Order: sequence, then C-alpha cells, then structure tokens
Amino acid sequence: MSTFAMEAPADALSRARRGDEAAFEELMRMHERQVLRTALRLLGRLEDAEDAAQEAFLRLYRNLRGFHELAEIRPWLYRVTVNVCYAWGGSGGDLWPNCRKSSRWRIPRRATSAWRSGASC
Repeated sequence: MSTFAMEAPADALSRARRGDEAAFEELMRMHERQVLRTALRLLGRLEDAEDAAQEAFLRLYRNLRGFHELAEIRPWLYRVTVNVCYAWGGSGGDLWPNCRKSSRWRIPRRATSAWRSGASC
C-alpha cells in the first residue's frame, strides 16, 4: 500500500475540518456502511435508516472541529447513530424489530450506492 493511501483518511479529516466538502464526502464514504447498517438494525426500515444516517452525518459535520484524530470518529458516530435511532424509535415501540429475526443483517451495495447518490425510494 502506498504512503499516500495510508495518509489519505487522516488528511481527509484535516481538510474536512477546514471546510473541504469533498473531504467530508470521503469521511462519509468511509463510515456510511457502519452507520447505515446500525440504523437499519435498530429501525428496521431502509427509509428510516437513511434518515437516521443523514442526521448522524449532519451531527458529524457540525462537530468536526472537535475531532483531532480519525480514530475518534468511528465510536462517536456509532453512539450518535444509536442515539438518533432511540430518539426516533420513541418509548412505546420495539426499537430493534429485526434483531430477533436475523443477527446477520446485510445491506446490499446498491442500497448504499442509491443512498449516497441521493436517489429516493
């Protein structure tokens, strides 16, 4: 692996902190499957998971200046995604409708590609 490829993610964080939209999109691509998979497991519907993922990435964008290392983003983003799903799930519903059905939920690549391109369902 080249040195550039190893430094690219850390460089993306510093560029995104300076307002580079392409760098922020790179950060989103790095974490989108984790965020979407987590939201889908908790909410059970792709449409709801996409909305929750959008909210999680919006919160990441608003809080970029608080991150100094790329390793800090993944656990923070996971926790934010779970919190968003809890908030949207309400207190009366089943927050994890699909966890009992399958512990190996898979998101098709076309679903994440459509989500990234902004296509609607």
